[in-house]
Amino acid sequence: MDGKPLTKGNVQFTPDKDKGTTGRMALGKINEDGTFELMTITSGDGAQVGHHLVSIESYETSAFDPNQPVNQTPKSLIPLKYADPKKSEMTAQVKAGEENNFTFELKSKP
Repeated sequence: MDGKPLTKGNVQFTPDKDKGTTGRMALGKINEDGTFELMTITSGDGAQVGHHLVSIESYETSAFDPNQPVNQTPKSLIPLKYADPKKSEMTAQVKAGEENNFTFELKSKP
């Protein structure tokens, strides 16, 4: 975000049917250093080959408050447009037989 890595959240790759990619989406947890590893079915199996729409979520976490047992809506740490694969404007192409590394530049004011 603005040149610094996110330290928590999730990255999701959704197959782009408009470009001929179908199947399951892949999800990865963002680590404290900003890296992530995608999984589709089992840990570390990555995303399927093809074109994907990308979305990223990162929310503030808070401790459970017994005086407010109803969960409060968490505050997003990034603009909400990045959480919607159709609005995020982020895409990725996973290629067979290659090491696929992706960096996504997020801006606090997109």
